[in-house]
Amino acid sequence: MSSLAFLVLTNAVSGAFPPPAHPAASGQAVQASPAEEGQTETPVRSVVDWSQRELIRAMPELRKLVPPRNAEESRELLPRILQQAGANVKRFFEDFPNTTSVERIRTDRPGQDLSYEDPMGVTRTSSHSFEQQFNYIALARRSPAKFGLDEYRTNHRGTPVEPSGGLVTKGFASMSIHFHPAYQPDSVFRYLGREKLRGRDTLVVAFAQRPEAARIVGQVEVPGRTVVILTQGVAWIDSVSFQIVRLRTDLLTSPEGSGLKRQTTEIEYGAIRFKQAGSALWLPTRVTVTLNWRGEVLRNRHEYSDFRLFAVETEQSPKEPRR
Repeated sequence: MSSLAFLVLTNAVSGAFPPPAHPAASGQAVQASPAEEGQTETPVRSVVDWSQRELIRAMPELRKLVPPRNAEESRELLPRILQQAGANVKRFFEDFPNTTSVERIRTDRPGQDLSYEDPMGVTRTSSHSFEQQFNYIALARRSPAKFGLDEYRTNHRGTPVEPSGGLVTKGFASMSIHFHPAYQPDSVFRYLGREKLRGRDTLVVAFAQRPEAARIVGQVEVPGRTVVILTQGVAWIDSVSFQIVRLRTDLLTSPEGSGLKRQTTEIEYGAIRFKQAGSALWLPTRVTVTLNWRGEVLRNRHEYSDFRLFAVETEQSPKEPRR
């Protein structure tokens, strides 16, 4: 049985975000173009600097990417994409209804056995992988001082719980925050081109957080310490609705002394419709998180279904979900 320690990964800050007010928030998002490679404000060479060959090598899902014709096309399109996608993200957080869904998690550790606790509290061992099921709840914070979402899990009795098996991953509904207009100045952006995604025409945008400006950070709890992580990634944005339909994030740099060599999160979004709501809510439906910690690989695959609205009296005392 592996000795891999228990790790907790929060991809985006689940809970209260820093206040949107920021000296740079009234300005334009920082843009990088192919003509400016190696000259971004990030002190490391990030995904916004990579050539198309480097992008495809690191992310094979970009193999059908059609790059912009020239740097001028990229400079003209990117501000519009960020404005439209940013407006959708802003509306998502402002109008978010409390929700619950069924979450199924498959945990894999290639070549090693996994120890976990079943729903009856019995410790069991499974070879290579096992599955767990939870209720996944996302609650909106309504006041300006409490901006963001609270995301947590419960068992069938409504008791807050976390998965077993060595890896806890959460915070996915909040991941689009990097495209919120108030937080776009915290990152560098680059328009990569167009790509068909499941028959949908998408605009592909790379981003990388600026270490000197980033206010939204992820966290990994490793044995004895909590490590702050900065993010780079790629978003696939619908060319008509400007909704983010797929998002991939990776470490901007490997945190020194953490043993964390890789942290990749791949999110697929779906348009979820509720009877009580007039428009669709774009929420994660499938998420894959892959970590390499001290040479050991651990992967969580999340699937979400049966979305419902969730009525609460207070943040700590939820009622039963209603359809």
